[in-house]
Amino acid sequence: MVFFTLSNLILTFLAAQLLQLLYIVVHRTILSPLAKIPGPRLAALTSWYECYYDVFRPGQYVFKIKQLHEEYGPIIRITPREVSVSDLAFLDTIYAPGAHSKRNKDLEKVKALGINTSTGGAIEHDLHRKRRDSLNPFFSTKSVMKLAPQIQAKTAQLEDIFATSLAQDKIVNLSDFYFAFASDVVSQYCFSRNQNILARPQQAAVMRKNVVTVLRGVKFNLHFAWVRSLIRMLPASLSGRWVPQGIKDMLKFRMQIRREIQQILEKKDTDTHEFPHSIFYELRESPALPASEKTVQRFEDEATLLVMAGLLPNQRSNSKSRKD
Repeated sequence: MVFFTLSNLILTFLAAQLLQLLYIVVHRTILSPLAKIPGPRLAALTSWYECYYDVFRPGQYVFKIKQLHEEYGPIIRITPREVSVSDLAFLDTIYAPGAHSKRNKDLEKVKALGINTSTGGAIEHDLHRKRRDSLNPFFSTKSVMKLAPQIQAKTAQLEDIFATSLAQDKIVNLSDFYFAFASDVVSQYCFSRNQNILARPQQAAVMRKNVVTVLRGVKFNLHFAWVRSLIRMLPASLSGRWVPQGIKDMLKFRMQIRREIQQILEKKDTDTHEFPHSIFYELRESPALPASEKTVQRFEDEATLLVMAGLLPNQRSNSKSRKD
C-alpha cells in the first residue's frame, strides 16, 4: 500500500520539475522550428542570456547581437523564440509583406512598456492600425503647422533665456532647457495646456533625470514585469519607504497625465470650436473611435506614449544640433 508522505510529495514535485526542464531543453535545441538556426547555444536554451546583457550589463544586448552576427552570419537565434536578421535585402519581407500579410506584435516585448492600451501596446495588427490611423492626421504637415505660433513663442522664450544667461555670464544646461522646450510643446499639442517648464529649469532637470531613469528601466521591466505590478499594489506607507524616488516621480507623472485626460473627458461643453487645436480634445470628439477607445485608461496610456516619445528624442536632437 502506497502512502503519500511529505518526502514522497517533494520527490514527485522535483521529478516533475526535472522532466519539465528536460522537455524544455530537448524542445528548444532539437524539436523547435528554430533549432537549426545558428547562434549561441545558451541563447537558444534560456532568455537569461538576453537578460544578462539587458539588465546586468544594461542595454548591451543590441551591441552583443551585432557581434553575434559577425560570428554566426546574417540570420541568428537570439532567444529561445526569436531570430535576428541582418540583411538589407530582407527588409521588405519583414516590414512590407503586403496587404494580405498581417503580423501581430509580441506580447512579451510590448508589456515592458507598461502602456498596454496605447497604439504602441496594441498586439493585433488591425487594432494597431485603427489606433495609428486615428493619430496620423495630427502629424501631417498641415496639422503641425497649426502649432507654429506656440513653437515660435517657445523659441522666443528660449532665446530670451540664453540672452539673459549670456549677459549674466551664467552656465546653462542645454539638455535641461531643450527638455523643457519639448515638454511645453508636447503638452500644448496633447492637452492644450502650457506647463511653462521652460521657466523652471530646476524642475526641468528633475523631470529629465526621472524620464531618463525610467527609460533605462524598460529592459528591466521586460524581464521582471512583476516588479512593476508589485510596486503599484503596495500601500503608500511601504512604497514611500522602499520605492526609488525616480519611480515615485514617474508614478506622479502618470497621475498627472491621468488628471489631464480626466479633465478633457469630463468637460461638458460639446462645442469643439471653443477648444484649442490639441490631440486628445479632438480624439474625444472623433466619430471614428468607439467609446471603448475613449476611456480614461486608454487615453492615459496613449498620452504617456506620445509625451515620452516627444520628449527625449527632441531634446537630444536639439542638443546635438546645438553642439554642431
